[in-house]
Amino acid sequence: MTKTRSLPLLTLLIGALSLAAQAQPAAKPAAKSATAPAATSKGRAAKPEPKPAAPAPLPDADEEQLAAIERAYLGTYDCEFKQSVSITRNSKQGYLDVMWQKSTFTMKPVLSSTGALRLEDVTGRTLMIQIANKSMLLDTKVGQRLVDECLHPEQRAAIERMKAERAAALASGIQRPDNGLGIEPKAAVAAAATAATAAATAASAADSAALAAAKAAAAASALAAAVPATVPPAAAGSAPSAPAAASTAAAAASAASAATAAATAASAAEGAAAVAAKAAEAASAAAAAALPASATPPAAAASAGAPKS
Repeated sequence: MTKTRSLPLLTLLIGALSLAAQAQPAAKPAAKSATAPAATSKGRAAKPEPKPAAPAPLPDADEEQLAAIERAYLGTYDCEFKQSVSITRNSKQGYLDVMWQKSTFTMKPVLSSTGALRLEDVTGRTLMIQIANKSMLLDTKVGQRLVDECLHPEQRAAIERMKAERAAALASGIQRPDNGLGIEPKAAVAAAATAATAAATAASAADSAALAAAKAAAAASALAAAVPATVPPAAAGSAPSAPAAASTAAAAASAASAATAAATAASAAEGAAAVAAKAAEAASAAAAAALPASATPPAAAASAGAPKS
């Protein structure tokens, strides 16, 4: 009876072992497939990413650049629409870092003849202009302002100073010019006067060139007329030989060409003198317009050197 009951148990045990043996090989491919993605991802991560090109080194600053950087206002500017701009010195001497939003621009300071300070992006993308009463950041690629009405504490103080000076001038009856840009009028007048002097000098030089060209044209014309008379005949009472006649004709033609070229140069020089004289007058007028009505324009003396028409 005991042997009969043990047989079914033995049969069940053998069957369970067989099922376990069949299930064990199937588990190995599953384990291999589970590790496959890890190996694949590991292989992909092993590929190095390309490094960005290093920026070109900044050139050394010259004396003008070092002088211009001293005019820049460092620190934080409060701008329109609750924005801000911050300016600090770059690690390279003579350069500035302008920070706006999440961007930082390395800029070279350049002082203009009117007193405005230009901060030029070394990549050519942006430009910041600093005048007495505000600063602005421009995108030169698209030609529009990125942010305007930026004020540094020094500019706020300058605005208050100008208001006080204007009020004092009005109280005393003295009229002061107000160009609204914060550009120094004296510097603008000096620049206009320099331009007037240069234009007057150019007009005088062009007038002298016109006179010299006119004299050359007259001399060439006289030479062309005298060439046939200076060539002797081959023999008394006979016509000149063919080579002598050809040489005479060639000399006359060359003299005539020289006369024509000299006359053309005289006409061109005269036109240049007239244009330079007009430029001198315009520059003198610009210098006079930059001054108050009661002042004497410093460029008036420059216009006196222009040739009279």
